[in-house]
Amino acid sequence: MRGFLLGLSFFLALTVFGITLKEEVYVTGQEVMLSDLTDAEIPQDILIAYAPPPGYSITLNGQSVAQRIERLLNLSVNAPETIRVFRYDSTKAKSAEVAEKQIFVEDVERALEEAVKLAVTQIRDDISATEITLNVEGEISPDPRAKRFELNLARITRSSFSVLVRYLDEKGSSLSVDYLKVFARVERPIWVASRMIYAGEILTEDDATLTEMNILELDGYVRHDIAIRGLKTTRSFKKSEPFDPAYLKLPPLATKGSVVPAVFDTGWLKVSTFVRLMEDGYAERYVVSRNVQTGELVYGILSRDGVLLVQPFIEVSSR
Repeated sequence: MRGFLLGLSFFLALTVFGITLKEEVYVTGQEVMLSDLTDAEIPQDILIAYAPPPGYSITLNGQSVAQRIERLLNLSVNAPETIRVFRYDSTKAKSAEVAEKQIFVEDVERALEEAVKLAVTQIRDDISATEITLNVEGEISPDPRAKRFELNLARITRSSFSVLVRYLDEKGSSLSVDYLKVFARVERPIWVASRMIYAGEILTEDDATLTEMNILELDGYVRHDIAIRGLKTTRSFKKSEPFDPAYLKLPPLATKGSVVPAVFDTGWLKVSTFVRLMEDGYAERYVVSRNVQTGELVYGILSRDGVLLVQPFIEVSSR
């Protein structure tokens, strides 16, 4: 009778006060269960969603999850707007064994640094491990009974990782777990806009400033040793925004509609005329034009001097 009353009290407490769901959860398996989302005692564990691929994350709608739980278990649920689910990649787990001695914080720190730097350099081949600095959030507390430990990484953003540290005994059974967040930085001087830059502008030295930034957060950047003066922007850049080389190009040597001299020179025969460009012309690239007098199409390579070197046997399909 007493057990029945305790069970009834527990059920009534859950019904009235409800359970609270977490904003971030970390899983290792293929399923996201209710027990993963809350620390509260629950009458029954149910499947909430399937986990993302190892090393990735998904975002669940908190209200939809709450409604599912309320409908199936008749519980009151307090849920955040979104729930982020991270899945650790066990295939990339780093295992370290310390024979005949206790595992210390320094052992975990060394393994953690090596694992995160390896993950970063695998993602970005333009970065070396010696450039990477790390900042760890969370407490590293090895279990004194542990004989080895494992690190499981899940990438949160371009420069941050969630790390699960599992401390294991000699049989491989889990003794305790640490949850850590690691933030990686690679600081380099790069060019950023010193004012609002609009698409189509030709950059001058005054339009760009060298600034130290974490390049792990950038899709692309212009190194300090690359000249930015004279480049044309193909999209706008806000003040202090890093320049992305994908949206910078050399301006045309001659614009569409310009009239330029054209020369056909075989060594024993030289013919000169004037042509009107049908497209923007860039130095040492093919361009289409029309003869100013006859209107016939003329193909050629635009020299750095702005003269079209006629190529009479070039067809449109071969450009």
